[in-house]
Amino acid sequence: NPIENLTLENIEVSLPGGVTEYEEHEVKPIGERYPEFHVLDPVPAKGIYARYTNNSVFKNISLAFKEDDVREVIFTEKCENLELIQIDI
Repeated sequence: NPIENLTLENIEVSLPGGVTEYEEHEVKPIGERYPEFHVLDPVPAKGIYARYTNNSVFKNISLAFKEDDVREVIFTEKCENLELIQIDI
């Protein structure tokens, strides 16, 4: 089921980055598995990867990367009415 009416606001995140090659692929649903970060690895975004969210807002989010990364900063999939406001990279 999609996540609905989620607001993420005033967040600073430092991410490792470091992906030098990325081949686009389908990220398969994880089913009943616990959503540890490595279960979906590699995801198509180096910063924000949003999937299955409706009527949500990501506001005033700062992203910093320790190493260069070839993936997109933000990648959304199967989202409805997702607002991205003041995303600082």
